[in-house]
Amino acid sequence: MITKIRKMMTREEGQKGFTLVELIVVMAILAVLAGIAVPKFGNILTDSKYKAHNSNRLMIEKAAQSYYNLSDTTPAAEKGLELDVLVDAGYLDKAIDNPCPIDNPPDYTFDIGADGTITVHPGVATKTDGSWKVD
Repeated sequence: MITKIRKMMTREEGQKGFTLVELIVVMAILAVLAGIAVPKFGNILTDSKYKAHNSNRLMIEKAAQSYYNLSDTTPAAEKGLELDVLVDAGYLDKAIDNPCPIDNPPDYTFDIGADGTITVHPGVATKTDGSWKVD
């Protein structure tokens, strides 16, 4: 039996092609590489949405702070930052949407400090099971 396996693994002179063992080894290596690569690339989309969320937050924060500095009023509505005021005043090109909404959370909330400092929060973002969730 062992001699039969050895004979199958060795090639005779002039024989072309791959043995079954060589093909199985290559498939095993590819499976290991795929097992490593797929999880790494799987989170790219959710991580990019989270980064877009933070980028939007900083842009809104700077626009609201500029609006406040020039007009001495805050662009606020009863429930939060009124993005339409910033758009109409020319501080933003358009109202910015939440890039990763889940169950319709507020897109952005904000705090105005006693000194007029405006801080914008993109909902509450937490990372669980390899994906970002906005509560």
